[in-house]
Amino acid sequence: VENNTLLKNNVEKLKLELETRQSESSMLQTRISTVEENCSFLEGQVQALERDNNEKTQIITAAEQHAKDMDKELATLRKENAALHSEQLKIEPLEHELEELKSNIASLKEEKPALQSKLDKAEEENSQLSSRLSELVKSHTLLEECVQNKDRVVSTLQQELESIKKNSTLNANHAKEREDEAVK
Repeated sequence: VENNTLLKNNVEKLKLELETRQSESSMLQTRISTVEENCSFLEGQVQALERDNNEKTQIITAAEQHAKDMDKELATLRKENAALHSEQLKIEPLEHELEELKSNIASLKEEKPALQSKLDKAEEENSQLSSRLSELVKSHTLLEECVQNKDRVVSTLQQELESIKKNSTLNANHAKEREDEAVK
């Protein structure tokens, strides 16, 4: 009877322990399910994060490439800017020259009426000088004709003088011959 009682007690204890274990097992199963759900959720989140990370990596790669392109473009723009600055340095003296030329043109425009007046006077004087030159040319032509006439007259007079001299010599010879004859 004592054994039976002990056995009954042991059976009761074991039943209680089994119930406790079953309850604990059920609780553990519930926790395992919760953990599995959490793991599944976390795996989904990890996959989402991986996708997000891949997208961000692609964005970063594209941004890095864009930055490289921008660096190249910036270098090109710097070169162009330096070239433009160099051209600007060349332009500045030309602008000063242009201003001086404009000033000179304005001065010349102011001087133009006076210069035109001088030119008109010079043209008038030139016209007068041309008329005088024409008159002088005519006078020179007349003088040349007079000189030629004088040369002809002188030549004629010399011929006449030579003729007179010959006649005089002949006359003198004749007179001598007559005297000689008269003396004889």
